[in-house]
Amino acid sequence: SQRQSLAQFAQLLYATGMHNCFYCSKSLHTSHVDHFIPWSYMQSDDLWNFVLACVSCNTKKSNKIAAERFLYALLERNDTLLQREQYAPQFAHYSEQKLVDLYQYSQLNGFPDNWSPQLS
Repeated sequence: SQRQSLAQFAQLLYATGMHNCFYCSKSLHTSHVDHFIPWSYMQSDDLWNFVLACVSCNTKKSNKIAAERFLYALLERNDTLLQREQYAPQFAHYSEQKLVDLYQYSQLNGFPDNWSPQLS
């Protein structure tokens, strides 16, 4: 599959009030849209799998699986977005269990896991 521009998702995530890096919590001046479950594993662009990340975190995370605490943070974030009617169409094929299963399957399939930013 060919990767698409994620600019529309960056705008959507900013509109939800997310202005800090999902991983290190630094205020975002320049951000990347990160596929929480790496795109190379799940070649799909879904809002429920996207987070905003600073350039440093996104580059260092690369093709890795974030530590489990970030999975729980994403589940919580997705639950918050599901409460907002305008985001419901973006979650048509989402379930918490699906995200948890994808997280676990990606680990079982050899994706490096337990990535965390090194906070200074």
